[in-house]
Amino acid sequence: MDWTKYQIELTGMTKTVENITKDPYIIGYMEILKNSIQEHEVNLVNRTSKKMVDWYQNHLNDILSDQFVYDKDNHRKTFALLLELFTESEKYAAN
Repeated sequence: MDWTKYQIELTGMTKTVENITKDPYIIGYMEILKNSIQEHEVNLVNRTSKKMVDWYQNHLNDILSDQFVYDKDNHRKTFALLLELFTESEKYAAN
């Protein structure tokens, strides 16, 4: 996996999510994701990125249609990166 790519994008992804929700589960998943990317823990990356992809799939349309959300492109980018991260980690995760 290209860990460096995700390490570079990680702060932006985390801040984007934190700006839209205060849900402690979602914030917690992002924290675990952050730590697992830094530690190259592919199984944990796979599980937490899946949770975040699922969350975005359930909320992205609402986020993008909300007139008060100013950083819609950041949410599109974050969702795309999470989906890519999940897909890539699937190749390496132990099933």
